[in-house]
Formats: sequence, C-alpha cells, structure tokens
Amino acid sequence: MMKVVTVILERVMVAGEMTGKQFSTQPQVEEGEMKAKEWNNKYPTNQSIYLTEDDGSTTATQTRSLAWELGSGQSVVKVTGKTGGYSLDRIEAR
Repeated sequence: MMKVVTVILERVMVAGEMTGKQFSTQPQVEEGEMKAKEWNNKYPTNQSIYLTEDDGSTTATQTRSLAWELGSGQSVVKVTGKTGGYSLDRIEAR
C-alpha cells in the first residue's frame, strides 16, 4: 500500500513573499511503466529475460527476486549476474 505524505513548508518564497505552501511527495512514475505488482502477477522469480545494459546492448539472463517499488515509485527487480535492482523499463521477458 502506498502512502502519500503531505509536507507543510513554513517558509516558501513566492513572488517576493514568505508563505506556507503544501507539496505532495507522491512518487513520480512514467506513464506506461510496468508496476512491480503487475510484473509479479505475470512472471515468476527466475523468469528468463533480456536486460538492456547501460551501453544499449542486450544480455540474456534471468530475474532472481520478485519486483518491488522504490520510494520514487520506480519498479525494480534483481537480475542474475548483476548487483542491485534493475528498472523494469530495462527488462523484457523472453
């Protein structure tokens, strides 16, 4: 379950005046991005995938965890042979 937090800033400069203003810290997620829950419902751990590397090349590997969402709303999954979580935007099931 995602919680939306509202922060009240006591001093915000707006057109030369100090005011109180509310800002939402709701995660920013790109439209069309697959969410962790969607991925987990569709694919198991050890799913064979193609991973797009930083240089644009593609590597055949597999997932080694369920996907999860970062605080930013970005969905990631652990991949065999790599450290850390990789964005589902860079993963294609095969």
